[in-house]
Amino acid sequence: MKLTDTTKIVLILLVFAIALGYLLTPLGLETRSANLRTIAIVPFFIAASLGIPVTALILLFMKPKITGILVVINAIIMLFLVPGDQGGFFFTVPVPVGISILELLSVIVSIGFLLYGPKLYNENKS
Repeated sequence: MKLTDTTKIVLILLVFAIALGYLLTPLGLETRSANLRTIAIVPFFIAASLGIPVTALILLFMKPKITGILVVINAIIMLFLVPGDQGGFFFTVPVPVGISILELLSVIVSIGFLLYGPKLYNENKS
């Protein structure tokens, strides 16, 4: 498979998304797990931070059209989760500075997904 410019950009964004997703979990820098308001949001955190990006990375080389859809879904979820976290909806303690910086970077990656996901989808319409 020949990697187009769009595929390369999405690949780079996915690597960043996975790295940021790992750092935003308790395995990384997240220390507020004991202060969750509700456990119901955890599946969304896991799906948006690691599940969808890892799946999209695997599918990028086999089914790039599906990857285009997945990265847009991931971006939409992250664009709801990050402001919710910053607004204090999910945790009872303030957001640490390191997490805020990582979430800002996640928003930037999400914007990239929104820009290049549809291009990737359209390039692989066959």
